[in-house]
Amino acid sequence: MQAVVLIPAFDRPEMVWCCLDHLAQCPEVDDVEIRVCIDGRRGSAPIEEFYAVLDRFPRLAVGLTRTPVHTFSGNSYNVLTAYAEAYFDGFDWVYLVEDDVLVRPEFFTWHHHVHACGDPAASIGVSNPGHGAFASLGVCLPRRTVELVLPHVTSDYFASMPDYCRWHFRASSFDCEQDGLWARLLAGKRVAWAHPPVASHVGWYGYHRAQRRPEGTLQQRYDEVRGIVGNPRALARERGLHDDVSVAVLPNEGSFMLSTVPGGAA
Repeated sequence: MQAVVLIPAFDRPEMVWCCLDHLAQCPEVDDVEIRVCIDGRRGSAPIEEFYAVLDRFPRLAVGLTRTPVHTFSGNSYNVLTAYAEAYFDGFDWVYLVEDDVLVRPEFFTWHHHVHACGDPAASIGVSNPGHGAFASLGVCLPRRTVELVLPHVTSDYFASMPDYCRWHFRASSFDCEQDGLWARLLAGKRVAWAHPPVASHVGWYGYHRAQRRPEGTLQQRYDEVRGIVGNPRALARERGLHDDVSVAVLPNEGSFMLSTVPGGAA
């Protein structure tokens, strides 16, 4: 079985460092290739710092890719071209772990168990957020599912995502970025959600978030991020939330819920 983990990233090498810290704790990580996929939007990614992070993980089969410079909005171009490249490189299983997602040591075990037992179109390492659609948070897609997105990895989609979705799909409440596109493509198919989660979304700053960013050297920024994501109250404060956000969940291997994605293509 060939498997790859895609880590889409833009300008947060300190967050990628934390992400890799957690992946490195998974027993099965030695059996997968990891690709940190840098978004070339505006061409401003701190490449040297990303390489410095990767150098800290000599045991992992981790490499760096980068899209061409582009002006498309959001992260859809980076994410979907990475999916397409993984498909054409022959991988049987494609994981997506965004740079601000931290996985539990049971992450791969849980996904393996779910696909062996339920054969879903996708498994997602967080709990169902309520809309029952899709979330790009600790995802595992079999090759047959990745194939669904290939016809849409086009300049027509990236240049005008809302118009593209209106032309190709029936009206829905989903957004038009890559996660909304996936929700449309998986309509009527079964998706497995982790209950409790095997991944946590801990990001509080980024290109589309105005919250305070860590400052200083790469080491100083990493130390600050690690301290905040390990403290639910501190993370909640940074996010401007009133409730605690816990990343210390302890899932058991067989816990998951299958749901059918609502909606459908025109």
